[in-house]
Amino acid sequence: GQDIDRAYRSVTTPIYQTSTFRFEDVGATSGFEYTRLGNPTRQALEALLAELEGGAGAVAAASGMAAISIALAVLEAGAHLL
Repeated sequence: GQDIDRAYRSVTTPIYQTSTFRFEDVGATSGFEYTRLGNPTRQALEALLAELEGGAGAVAAASGMAAISIALAVLEAGAHLL
């Protein structure tokens, strides 16, 4: 269920270690701007996790504290989290 890497035709998604991505023009990106906001490696991981778990989507966080912050920002008061 994994797509072939568009840049180099790799069968598995490579690990993109870049921190910033080139803009084609002012305000025109290739879909990625700064690695903390997302990168091709993390996007592939999230898509595969969502597919494996049968979910509508997935979010990968860089740390446990980042995951907690995301959950607290998204969930409403009184919501339950397992």
